[in-house]
Amino acid sequence: MYLKIVNQPAVKILLFLPFLFVIVEGFLPNRLSTVHNLNPADYTHEEITQIGVLKAAAKFLEDNPPPGGATFTAGQLQNLDPLNPTTLFTAYYGEVTSGGNLQSAITEIIDANSRVDSDYLSSAEYHVGGEEIQAANIRMITQRNSILGVLSATPPNFESARSMIGVYLHILQDFYSNTNWVELEGAVPYEDLGLEDRALRPVGTTVPTCQDCSITSGCRYNLLLQMLLTSGYKSGQTKVKPAAYTATTGKCSHGGLLDDSRLTVPTGGINKETSVPSLSPHYYLHEQAAQAAVQATINFFIAPGYGLLSEIGSDKFRELLNLGSGNSMVFVIDVSGSMGNDVAAVSRETVQIVQSTTGTANAPYNYILSTFSDPGKQN
Repeated sequence: MYLKIVNQPAVKILLFLPFLFVIVEGFLPNRLSTVHNLNPADYTHEEITQIGVLKAAAKFLEDNPPPGGATFTAGQLQNLDPLNPTTLFTAYYGEVTSGGNLQSAITEIIDANSRVDSDYLSSAEYHVGGEEIQAANIRMITQRNSILGVLSATPPNFESARSMIGVYLHILQDFYSNTNWVELEGAVPYEDLGLEDRALRPVGTTVPTCQDCSITSGCRYNLLLQMLLTSGYKSGQTKVKPAAYTATTGKCSHGGLLDDSRLTVPTGGINKETSVPSLSPHYYLHEQAAQAAVQATINFFIAPGYGLLSEIGSDKFRELLNLGSGNSMVFVIDVSGSMGNDVAAVSRETVQIVQSTTGTANAPYNYILSTFSDPGKQN
């Protein structure tokens, strides 16, 4: 069940396979996004999002054990092997439990993430390309505010929020594959990114950022910057690669077989979207870029102070990711005069039912009590 659900977005994308060679702009959407053989250990947007959301959900559940159920040590649920919605819910509730509702929420987010590569094909800011880092940051801030807006509405629109989150995460994750952040700082998330009260590191828009390198075997030493941020220009995007500064230096290209700008000075590129040299000139940093993207995805949901959990609270967070059991327990009790001798017994039985399900997979998400009486009498 779990594998079938995860693969649904990939099946949808397969139907459009002839177009996928021109719409990949950062990490690949999924493993069906290219005819090139990816390293089995490579990460796609789908996998980064799946792992990030599951880790965030696991951390939340560790910190919020079921009433009357087991308690968890730090990392106990996050480090499940394998970690998937079913193993997570089973460990949390203490019995085999379907994680289908959680997977449905994750799939909605993944689908929206994947659509960015088609809906915003040529927009450099949606892929943090062409040194549009500040514009991408503004776009993320706007998107985050929209997410918080629909979640604070009455009632909250969780479906719309999940779709918006997918777009936000695509931009966030592409930052690590398409910029030089990882070259500067390693496999750590940039915690100032996408937050309106933070100032970003300056971008090297007025200086040469790369020098010539091999377009076939990788570009390990082509970056010229030590402190400033930059991102590669890619053919077909809204930002065109500027003319070279010298015979061998200028602005970095995105690079890879799908980027014609890699052939102009400075040759090569800097993307880390795969570990395949012909697709990603900085292929050797793919693992670090992916790990930074996974942690940034986790932080988006649960980072203290600025994660969604801190902004919307536990109840809405549960609903956003479908972390509840999904069941309601309804009690309808006759309180008319003729039932006077039985009401106390019914009340005791009701309490026993509630106590017997508390902390189990059958524990309801909420309780509803309705009473009725003889016609014409007050309940």
